[in-house]
Amino acid sequence: MKLSNKILLGFFGLIFLYLNAAFIEIRLTGSPNIINDKNSITEKVDFNDITHLALNGLEKTVRVIGSDRPMLEVRSIKGDLLKKLKYVVSGDTLTLTGIDADDNRNFIVTVFVPIASFKSIHVNNSVVNFKDLQIPHLSIYQSKGRIAMNDCRIGTLALDVNTAFLNITDTSADTVSVNIETSTVNIYSSLIRLQGSIKNQTFLHIRDAQEIQLRKDESSNLVMYK
Repeated sequence: MKLSNKILLGFFGLIFLYLNAAFIEIRLTGSPNIINDKNSITEKVDFNDITHLALNGLEKTVRVIGSDRPMLEVRSIKGDLLKKLKYVVSGDTLTLTGIDADDNRNFIVTVFVPIASFKSIHVNNSVVNFKDLQIPHLSIYQSKGRIAMNDCRIGTLALDVNTAFLNITDTSADTVSVNIETSTVNIYSSLIRLQGSIKNQTFLHIRDAQEIQLRKDESSNLVMYK
């Protein structure tokens, strides 16, 4: 058998296994494991203005998306989950601390923040996906957990990261100021200026920077992708 045919057979075999696993899960649990607009119920709560966000100990990935309408959204198969989400609003700060749900797979939590006036996020042992922000300045304070950012435009990005993972793609940022410790940070974007410090076995990967003013100890590394 030709190698190309073997590759095709392997590809279709993987698709079959994936679809079979999804079918078995639906049969056993009565719920699909992929949520979309057609099979889910959306619950929302609007906010006047949220410029700061705090996430503490959330096992479920939270999506943070820039929007003209600040709000909190929970999308699930069966609905009635918004009341189980633990959140507090104090002034212009929204804090999320968890959700009382037995199954973390069959719902999606999204925070829509002001696309042009959002200022900062504090992440403690949580997972966050950023998208569609267009702001002059953003501060990220991260302790443990994982953050992914894509399709954003930020003038000055300040990163204070400790024992965590941060990945930035398809995002433009003129100046990135870093204070990173014991972490891995990937910035797949061209920067005008990179400044700050990295220490204690930190790995900082960037695509390019016109100006670099970075302090680092011997255990840390700055790698530039070309």
